[in-house]
Amino acid sequence: NGCPGCQGTGYRGRMGIHEMLMIDDEVRNRIMQRGNSNQIRSASRTIRSLRYDGAQKILRGLTSFDEVLRVTQEDVL
Repeated sequence: NGCPGCQGTGYRGRMGIHEMLMIDDEVRNRIMQRGNSNQIRSASRTIRSLRYDGAQKILRGLTSFDEVLRVTQEDVL
């Protein structure tokens, strides 16, 4: 449900979803050794993906499942 102001979507404006990688010593070493993204990701103990952040915003009622899927891609390993 929505109104003309939100073009019938129930949402208005933009909201970012963010990925966060905590840089600890192991991740820093992989970066300094010019590791590829898979090596850096595997060294990380704490990473919050775009989909994780999107899911948190879905739970808070700030966006929809379909919108998060539209703007993110599934991790492929």
